[in-house]
Amino acid sequence: MDDGPAPSSARRSLRQRLLLAVVAGALLFAALAGALANRLGQARATAGSLASLKAMVMAVEQTAATGAYAGDPVLLREIVGGLARNELVALAEVRAPDGRTLARAGRAAPAPAPAETTIEQPLTSPLDGTERVGVLRIEADRARIGALVARETLTLSALMIGQVLLVALL
Repeated sequence: MDDGPAPSSARRSLRQRLLLAVVAGALLFAALAGALANRLGQARATAGSLASLKAMVMAVEQTAATGAYAGDPVLLREIVGGLARNELVALAEVRAPDGRTLARAGRAAPAPAPAETTIEQPLTSPLDGTERVGVLRIEADRARIGALVARETLTLSALMIGQVLLVALL
């Protein structure tokens, strides 16, 4: 007569099922954590890049306003040239209030840049804060920002998944 599996065999089977459930749960959690880390990393890297661009605009705003007010093309070319040397900048330009381009440096994107990757800072006269003398405009290098975002999200996701898997193995 067979009374079923031996007690030690039943315990082993229960342990295996428990281990399988823990590993499956850990893998599911790792996948969810990786996806969440990916989204957070994208948002953080994009926001950080745009904040850097805004800080650059703020740093040169007064000088650009002075150059636009004085109509100094050499100074304006120096400003936009310096901005365009930054890896995050695809195009920097200063425009007059009537839309004429006073100075431009960098490379124009093949397609119009979306509003979220373009920064436009109105320039006012150094003598009269209500008189508009131009606009400082920067287009972000979307490809470079995309590469930074991909690198950050990959690192963050890998760390998160690795941590979950390590805890599951322990």
